Amino acid sequence: MSKTSLLIFACVLVLSFGKLHAQEKTIVHLLNSQLQKELKLYPGEDSLVILQPFKINEKHELTVTFKRLNVQTGENEISTETVQLGKIKSLVKDINVLFVTEGDAVGFVFSTIGKDGKETSSKTGVSDSFYTEINKDKNNEVFRDKLIAAFQKAGYKVECTIWAD
Repeated sequence: MSKTSLLIFACVLVLSFGKLHAQEKTIVHLLNSQLQKELKLYPGEDSLVILQPFKINEKHELTVTFKRLNVQTGENEISTETVQLGKIKSLVKDINVLFVTEGDAVGFVFSTIGKDGKETSSKTGVSDSFYTEINKDKNNEVFRDKLIAAFQKAGYKVECTIWAD
């Protein structure tokens, strides 16, 4: 291969990577925007607090951390979920918008914080479902379509199997 051919090949690779990375940013933007929209439209309906918004790291893992007050116990529950984008197979909406994976590809950490601010319990595990906590907006097929398109443009095949309000 000539130097020119190698240079062109390298440029195409860099540009392709840049486009894929931009689409991952679009995925994060869509998820964070939709969740923020719902929290603003329905204040006081839920004690959900976003401790760490959706983000994608250099390993192409989607992560989010939430806190919610358990009204029965008065304790705070903190949950962190992580999934590799390539493991997501489908997008589903029933009560909640979630990503479904083959096998147990979603890692989670669930901690309970007592009224005194100290951790009372912690549980780690795996699941086949990544819960986004996006669950209030109805007739949001535009969000669904944009999210699926962003996944596809980023090189991930994600289908919508159920979308029910």
